[in-house]
Amino acid sequence: MKNILLAALLVLTFNTSFAQNKSGIKGLVIDSATNKPMEMVTIGITNLKDSTFVSYTSTTQKGEFSFSSIPSEKRLAIIASHTGFANFVKLVTLKKGETLDMGTIILKTQSKMLGEVVVSGQRQAITVNKDTIEFAVEAFKVRPNAVVEELLKKLPGVQIDNDGSIKVGGKAVSKLTIDGKEFFSNDIRIATKNLDAALLDKVQIFDDRENDPDHLIDDSKVSKIINLKFKRAFKKSIFGKVYGGGGSRNRFESGALFNVFRDTLQVSVIGVGNNLNKTGFSSNDLSQLGGFNRSGQDGIYNGTAAVGGNGWGGIEKILSGGFNLNNDYGKKLKMNLIYFYSNSQIKRVSSSFTQQYLNADTLLSNNTYNATSVTSKHNATGLVRWMPDSTLTITYTPKLSFTGDKNEASGDATQLNRIKPLTQSFNSVSNDNSSLQFQHTFTYHKTLKRKRESLTINHNLNINPDQSTDFNYLALASQTAAIKSETLDRLTDNANRNTSAGLDVSYRYPFSEKIIANVGASGRYSYDARRLIVFDKNLQTGQYTAYLDDQSTDLNRNQWSEGIKGGVFYQVTKKISFDVNLAGEFLQIRNRFNKNVPDAKQNYFNFLPSVRLQAYDFSVNYNTSVSLPSVYNIQPITVRTTQLYAFTGNPSLVPTRNHNFNVSYNKYIQKSEMFIYSNASASFDENSVINKSQISPEGITVNMPVNRSGQSNFNFSIGLSKKLTTSKVWQISFNPYMYFYRARTSVILNQNEGYQNASYFSIGQSASIGWREIVEITPQYAVIPQITSYSGVNFEKIKFTSHRAGANYTVRWPKHIYWEGNYNYNYNPLAAAGFQKSSNLLNLSVALQMLKKDRGELKLSCYDLLDQNINTYRYAGTNSITDSQNHILKRYFLLTYMVKFNKTTTK
Repeated sequence: MKNILLAALLVLTFNTSFAQNKSGIKGLVIDSATNKPMEMVTIGITNLKDSTFVSYTSTTQKGEFSFSSIPSEKRLAIIASHTGFANFVKLVTLKKGETLDMGTIILKTQSKMLGEVVVSGQRQAITVNKDTIEFAVEAFKVRPNAVVEELLKKLPGVQIDNDGSIKVGGKAVSKLTIDGKEFFSNDIRIATKNLDAALLDKVQIFDDRENDPDHLIDDSKVSKIINLKFKRAFKKSIFGKVYGGGGSRNRFESGALFNVFRDTLQVSVIGVGNNLNKTGFSSNDLSQLGGFNRSGQDGIYNGTAAVGGNGWGGIEKILSGGFNLNNDYGKKLKMNLIYFYSNSQIKRVSSSFTQQYLNADTLLSNNTYNATSVTSKHNATGLVRWMPDSTLTITYTPKLSFTGDKNEASGDATQLNRIKPLTQSFNSVSNDNSSLQFQHTFTYHKTLKRKRESLTINHNLNINPDQSTDFNYLALASQTAAIKSETLDRLTDNANRNTSAGLDVSYRYPFSEKIIANVGASGRYSYDARRLIVFDKNLQTGQYTAYLDDQSTDLNRNQWSEGIKGGVFYQVTKKISFDVNLAGEFLQIRNRFNKNVPDAKQNYFNFLPSVRLQAYDFSVNYNTSVSLPSVYNIQPITVRTTQLYAFTGNPSLVPTRNHNFNVSYNKYIQKSEMFIYSNASASFDENSVINKSQISPEGITVNMPVNRSGQSNFNFSIGLSKKLTTSKVWQISFNPYMYFYRARTSVILNQNEGYQNASYFSIGQSASIGWREIVEITPQYAVIPQITSYSGVNFEKIKFTSHRAGANYTVRWPKHIYWEGNYNYNYNPLAAAGFQKSSNLLNLSVALQMLKKDRGELKLSCYDLLDQNINTYRYAGTNSITDSQNHILKRYFLLTYMVKFNKTTTK
């Protein structure tokens, strides 16, 4: 909390000091035809000297507007604009501390301007039209050769996090398009971090209602779309970039992005190759041309802490590439095709230590693990959107993917108690997997005669067969009478098939401007088949021919569901709405088992209510859902894979009902460029499926799934993002936050039954400080208390506090020289003996810009300069603690050269 108060104090101090040299503006806007106040009129202020943007706001319902913290003693242009009206322009120079009252501004319609000549010489920097905000790029000056991300950082209301994700007014950006067309829609950072800002004419931001034409999603939950409109000269162009580099420890990277734009046709091709643990083309600039990725980011797992690199460690070599194709056939038909191929090779080395506390003893386990995996993936996604008129939209989206995996792994495990060793084992696994997935969605949306009356039809299909062949070798040496030494050498043939299809029809009818009713019906079918055939190795022939019936299973489930729903939407006022819905769902299930076990048929009927309240900047939601136990969990047999582990199914399991509550508050204060957010959510389960575990003092584990009620989780977050746009010299922002999470889960271990309570609390702040586009620093710090406690059982309570700190910096000085770096510090005080408690990860690079318009760049990078990068985590659960440490990428130096190219044509 002390850190939050410090951040607030700094913000207040900056605001107070800068306010002394700032001025204000206020006024009223009315319609010349009606003489009534006008709402949502855009009021923009630009610097007359260089046409750069200063600030903007919109008029209130009463037609009023006001500004504070406007630069004084500068020649400014104040522009009022609204769709269908001529711009109003006034030039002013404000005195220090002055608040200029502009009085009443009268906007005239375009038709009334016929016959008159208006010369303003001012282009509005920002235009607001309903839910679309449009920024004129020329009003936001960026350095030469700047990428789109640098431009977006200058736009009011836009926030870009360290990972490259974007928020607008606190809402996440889900998609980025170019001239309205998809551009590698799976990752917006491919565009923001690789396209030059100089290509753009305008940036448009609007709500993502592509899959929500009836506005059924809360405004507070709707994400944003950014559309980049290219300058006319670049609508017919070839542009992109290529780079390559090599370094110490045989590190290398290479990549290319190639774009061809021709009016309605867009073709983009990308390719990447490296052994730097970088899996995508869109990593931030620091990592893209220097390998600074997986560089000590934090990870949280089940209320406990991770220190060092994220993910699960390892060294990865990646080769990937793909293309993005867009074409418009007239104004009615749009098509998009995306294809990606990737091949990754990962080597992992890890060790772990587990302490399992039992009633009268403690079971200790030491494990080491070595693995190599090779994965190839093909992914293709299409989009066809036909809009024959303004009332009808038909969308078809097919997806096809194929994945092949080959894995080799081995490991040693030692189990002991406080008195003596129990078992030692060596295990090796080799498997070959393949998976095919096809899915498609079809949407028909028709706006009918009455306003807000609509018919929507949705259909989806998913087909996912996969199979694998596994070879498993286990050599178990026992030093206790309860367990026999043994050697197992087995072949497992797995074949799974998951198929599902659904059809939904919904109709909305407006009884009035405020009341809309909706009714709908749905039908779904799914088929889930799991076949597992296990063979033992014949020692005489060396072939896997001895069929093991007790290890093999053949399960499948057929499920049909039919649903009806109805609801009412009530628009109480412009700022308050209420939505209530009730659905009824019929389920018919047939489960089939092998082992001559009779089929199990199940029938259920569920009521599923949902309620939504939207009031100004608050949103309150409640809904309930039902999930079925898996067919594997309800099989009425016991499968003992080894002497140390067995699983018993439970045919008496019943579905789990989940109740979800959510309250959120999101407020963007436009004139002060501050976003305040708060969110609280809770869920409560009835009949959750958990494992009832029986662990003997010798380490023999038997699990059986059972139903238990009383599980819940709760999380709460609050924070703000404040921009201090002081001048063209300084750009400052602060982002203090607080986050709390608590999960209550059922625990059954031996004769003990109770609840595990995991609490996680994080208080932190980040900041961004920029000076003249020469220096940019983004420091951050977080303190994280964590507690794992138990109720109903006498298990040990675990409590500790971890810390994280770091900073990224960029220095563009002297001319044509770029210095970049980042630093991350992580500390976990409870790491077990032999595991590193803290890490200091420092990455540095220096780049020389060359060629015309700085199109070339030579960069020298050093990853993990202090050679301290680690990957460790601590996990607490079911009265046990596990510490793990993984081999990860260590210090290396890398020299990379990149060149950008751009060619335009008028043909």
